[in-house]
Amino acid sequence: MIPFRLILIVVGIVIIVVDFIMYAIKKMGESYGLLWMFIGAFTLVVGIIKRDWSAFSIIDNKLLIPAIIIILIILLLLFLMSSTISVLTRQNQELAMHVSLLNQENEVLIKKLMGEQNIRDMSVLTDTTGENSNEA
Repeated sequence: MIPFRLILIVVGIVIIVVDFIMYAIKKMGESYGLLWMFIGAFTLVVGIIKRDWSAFSIIDNKLLIPAIIIILIILLLLFLMSSTISVLTRQNQELAMHVSLLNQENEVLIKKLMGEQNIRDMSVLTDTTGENSNEA
């Protein structure tokens, strides 16, 4: 049977490497990336330092493997959820920037149209006042 220490060391290394890769390709945000880096480092350090696993002696060896598999599945799901949240947060920020730029462009166009409208109104006013003054 594979020693529990070795499983913790491998899981810690895998978490750190996958987290670093996900952060590098911008699929993981800074806060979640640091959180998973600490979880991976903690798992790695516990696997390296802790030698006495007598606390787990109450768990039968037949139940240890399914328990480890369930814990790994839960960690994988949490990792995927945090990755998805990071991607959606980044996309939300990008959309907010696009909306801001579109609002700014809209304001410029409105000011330009209002300026043209004021010029037309003023020319209409001068034409009507000019016609009235010629008639008198």
